[in-house]
Amino acid sequence: MNQVQREIEIQSHLKHPNIVRMYSYFYDTKRIYLVLEYVPRGELSKDITRFGRFGDNRAATYVYQLSKALSYCHQNDVIHRDIKPENILLGTRGEVKIADFGSAVHLPASRRMTTFGTLNYLAPEMFHLECVHDHRVDIWSLGILTFEMLTGYLPFDGKNYQEISEKIQTADVLYPDVLDLGAIKLITNMLKKLSSQRVSLSEIDNYDWIKMHAEFSISQCTAALQDWENASNQNSICPSSSSYDCSSTFVNTFLND
Repeated sequence: MNQVQREIEIQSHLKHPNIVRMYSYFYDTKRIYLVLEYVPRGELSKDITRFGRFGDNRAATYVYQLSKALSYCHQNDVIHRDIKPENILLGTRGEVKIADFGSAVHLPASRRMTTFGTLNYLAPEMFHLECVHDHRVDIWSLGILTFEMLTGYLPFDGKNYQEISEKIQTADVLYPDVLDLGAIKLITNMLKKLSSQRVSLSEIDNYDWIKMHAEFSISQCTAALQDWENASNQNSICPSSSSYDCSSTFVNTFLND
């Protein structure tokens, strides 16, 4: 019950166009019911399975949006701790939205010392005996997700827990020849073994791969965020039709190929 209470407390206070909005909740003697934003296109994992791998434009756009959503979480002292395709949903206009804050925690002054998340996406520090970690575990998971979107498979996989955990702790990634060098540079800097050496979310904008392939600019996303906030402040369950107009080209081009 404490985990559910924490999830409700965290997600109900997060308001960002790339995070699934929680509007309310209620309960009876048997269940707790969450009233969430409707996100019709389903899980990102289904599209990875369907397409095998994404092109640079689609993947870069998703990485850009997710970096903004995670940066917002971290600014509000929230670590998600379970970034993976099953927890990323696709909205009406093709935008990605982070869902499922069941593993999320508020980041206190002292760093967290408990293990949560999904094995293949865990950062190396999560396997240490003390398991001391902070918001940078989300950056690692975003790096894993970026690799997976571009290749269709995980960088660290194996037959069992021991094999996978050992590969993660080496942080030695083998990149296929099909990957753009700019994407490799970004992923490499997200998947640094030492969390202190990982790229910050605010620096992702500066990578050439993002600049060349993400489908809309910072100014356009800032405008979309303002539209979304205005709609939310008017107690609308769905953002106004003007929200995320900047991604319409992205939807038509990449969700239907």
